[in-house]
Amino acid sequence: MEYIDRFSLGELKLLGGRWFGDYVRALVMAFMRHGYSISPPFRAWIRSNVPIASGGLGSSGTLLVALASAISAINGFNLDRKAIAEMAYETEHDIMGIPCGRLDQYAAAFGDIVVIETRPPYNVEVLPRLNGGVFLVVDTGIRHSTADIHPKRQQEIDEGLHKLLSMDIPGSLRRRLGAHYWEVHWDEIREDEISQFIDELDNTSKRRILYTLRANESTKLALSVIRGERVLILKILREYST
Repeated sequence: MEYIDRFSLGELKLLGGRWFGDYVRALVMAFMRHGYSISPPFRAWIRSNVPIASGGLGSSGTLLVALASAISAINGFNLDRKAIAEMAYETEHDIMGIPCGRLDQYAAAFGDIVVIETRPPYNVEVLPRLNGGVFLVVDTGIRHSTADIHPKRQQEIDEGLHKLLSMDIPGSLRRRLGAHYWEVHWDEIREDEISQFIDELDNTSKRRILYTLRANESTKLALSVIRGERVLILKILREYST
């Protein structure tokens, strides 16, 4: 019985304390924010085999996309995949206050392999499926949540960015940086042009910023391979040897 939640639209509010029912409550609140009338009442049965607090699988985003799709269908809203993803993101980020990005929600809504632009209008490119290969999801047993991990990582990056902006760096580089992680044009910054300044940071901020830059570059390299573009083996070796 502890996992059963009931609520009406007239007394809709979040209960807090990491109560799982808040995901459903917040999603209904998101629909109502946009003027959608949830009628008639519905009953949702949620079943999942995803380990609790297994950060990285995007379980909360997937849950919200599935629920938003169901609510849209039974009420005749006919929301497209992007609208579903945005509704799920608004639910988690704006209403529940979880410092997440849009990746999980968009990945769940679109499926396949997708490229998501992180700035408005958040365009999505669906890439061709790969032939062959095996995809594995392994439970490490390590438990953490987005709400716990993301704020700490974001703060560590922001602290490093603040120190970088206090240095005497070239104007062209400064314009691509920002005071916060979401303001930085990561895809336009090369490691070799910023490495001498990153070396002056504390070890934690240095590692966070380097990881972000290298992850961005390795992602672009992987996308080139998926798109069938010609990629030099030396570039692959150089990227994955750092």
